[in-house]
Amino acid sequence: MTNNKIATLHEPPIPESVQSHPAWFRLSDQLNWYDGKSGYCQHWFKSLKFTQIALAVLIPATSLLPEECAKWTASIAGALIAVLEAVQQMNQYSTLWVMYRATAERLKHEKDLFLSGAGPYKGMGGPVRL
Repeated sequence: MTNNKIATLHEPPIPESVQSHPAWFRLSDQLNWYDGKSGYCQHWFKSLKFTQIALAVLIPATSLLPEECAKWTASIAGALIAVLEAVQQMNQYSTLWVMYRATAERLKHEKDLFLSGAGPYKGMGGPVRL
């Protein structure tokens, strides 16, 4: 197994000629970048949404507090929900998460086609593919 992040336990061994080729380094770099960014955006999207839900649940619960405290707590929670939604809309974590994940999966598919000599790489010898 290689030291590349994209290598998995279920992946066949990668020939040395492929591992040392600049195109392989580029593929590995891009796959790792998209995979990492997808996880980053997923984390932020879910964190923001969870916080919004928690704050939304807090609003009706404030009715049990004294009137003045309930008014301030509900107002602050509502304002925070709006700010968190604005951050999510500005940064588009949900959209980017899906786009980055889809790109990473397409790169994995292309890598598998290349390594197996299938699809557009069918019939090409090692040096031609590189």
